[in-house]
Amino acid sequence: MANSRKPGFLGADPFQLCPVTPGPLGINDAAAPFAPATLIGDTPGPLGCNDQSIVEATDFSLGIGSLHLTVSLDKNLRLWDYDPDRLLDDDSGLSPEFVQAAHRALADAVRSGLRPRVHEAYRTPEESDRKYQHWRKGKGGRAAKAWRSCHNYGLAMDVYLYDARNKYIDNHVKGWYKQYKLLAKSAIAAGFVWGEGFGDGDADHFEYHPNWPQGAGGDFLLKAKAWAEQAAVSVPGADALPNGEIGPVPPPDSSEWMPFFWWAAGAGRDSPASAFLAKNPPPRQLAAKH
Repeated sequence: MANSRKPGFLGADPFQLCPVTPGPLGINDAAAPFAPATLIGDTPGPLGCNDQSIVEATDFSLGIGSLHLTVSLDKNLRLWDYDPDRLLDDDSGLSPEFVQAAHRALADAVRSGLRPRVHEAYRTPEESDRKYQHWRKGKGGRAAKAWRSCHNYGLAMDVYLYDARNKYIDNHVKGWYKQYKLLAKSAIAAGFVWGEGFGDGDADHFEYHPNWPQGAGGDFLLKAKAWAEQAAVSVPGADALPNGEIGPVPPPDSSEWMPFFWWAAGAGRDSPASAFLAKNPPPRQLAAKH
């Protein structure tokens, strides 16, 4: 049954039809009394998701969560869910444009015959510090401190590849690099920077910041963060007190400055005020040395 049904107590009630609304490909959905045989799919809902006549119902059908499935050219692969843990569904920490690019890259990789799976996307600053200390003690993989990783800004993902037996392909598996290079081809085409080419090399790491052509190191990220925070507090009236006087401006919350950070990276649409930009151009990377 299509998702264009009204929600019921189990997620969606197939016996309560929603009002007639345009369906995909210009065909009316299941509520069309004159075209019951032309049901193609679901009615587009908020943020490109399919709805069920309510805003909240964007990710379920008959009580079953949505799957990130893509048909692969590999007949033995058939359908593969590249984000089973729904890490790309975190709308609180990830840039929406990053998420769209990630879906394009991963779906293309699956179509090429690979089995990618998102291992990590958004990482809190606190988690970065924990991983960093863990690494410093020799108990885990390399990690950057808080706010020195694109993961903290919702602009990075780590993607693992798996074989036909669902076994993780690490750098001890013969031919691993060739497969990750093919994954990188799909990611680069979608606008990502491949982590293998900077630092100590990180073949499963991908960053999305179209305005910054190289990997974004910690010092650069902190500089961009400071710029975004300044942009957030420069909003007219942000420092005005109730009596009309000008007072100290408290540090902005990440929800206030992060959209400006994304814009500077080329992964967002919220631009700072033109007056601020005239005096404070966004950080830019130096040209790569060849």
